[in-house]
Amino acid sequence: MSYQLAFWKYSNTPEKSHQDVYNTLMEGLIDDSTSPLPIERIRKEIDEVFSNDWEQLDPDTYERKGGNFQLYTTENFLLVDCGSMEGEEMNHFIDIGAKHGCRLYDPQTKQRYEG
Repeated sequence: MSYQLAFWKYSNTPEKSHQDVYNTLMEGLIDDSTSPLPIERIRKEIDEVFSNDWEQLDPDTYERKGGNFQLYTTENFLLVDCGSMEGEEMNHFIDIGAKHGCRLYDPQTKQRYEG
């Protein structure tokens, strides 16, 4: 089963819904209400957390027996496409995002978690 986790940081109050911001970011565009992210630092932290049990197939794809995830990033956006991952494993992405001021947006439920 695949599950997506999306992260961005607002620089000001958006004039549109979180879903509309997500759609803009998914198109590879920059939304004026978002801030640049330290993408290289975030990628490094993801690599450090998952380096023991996961094989990095390319800069964006990690795999282990029974699971995988793929990263999609732009200057202002991180999307993690998780395949057959446990909730505890996905929480690592949420912790890394929160560390950098990026809150989780769940595209499956169309809910952004601000806390």
